[in-house]
Amino acid sequence: MCRYSPIDIFYVTGFHFHPTKRPIAFFIDSQQKTHLLVPYLEHEHTEDFAVIEFVHSYPEYPGIKHPMEYLKEEMVNSGFQGKTVGCVSSGFGSASGFTDPVWINF
Repeated sequence: MCRYSPIDIFYVTGFHFHPTKRPIAFFIDSQQKTHLLVPYLEHEHTEDFAVIEFVHSYPEYPGIKHPMEYLKEEMVNSGFQGKTVGCVSSGFGSASGFTDPVWINF
C-alpha cells in the first residue's frame, strides 16, 4: 500500500509535513513494516516525530531526478519488484499545483 496525502500520512504516523513541491510518501511492505519517504531536510524531524519503522529521504527537489524515482528505488529495495501495489491515488499532487509523473512501473 502506498499513500501520498499529508493528512492520511499524519493520521497513520503522527507526522505532520507541508509538502509544497516536495513529495512525501508512506508505504507498508509485505512484512508489515512501515516506511516514509521525505525530503532530506525533513529526515531528522521525521525520525524524531513519526511513528514509523523506516525513514527514507531524497535530495531536495527540484534536483537531478524526480523524487518518485527515489520512491521506486526504496520500494524495489523493500521487495515490491514485480508486485501489484495498491495506491490511494495515482501519484503525489499538492495545493501548489505540482503533480508527479504517471506512476512509475516496477
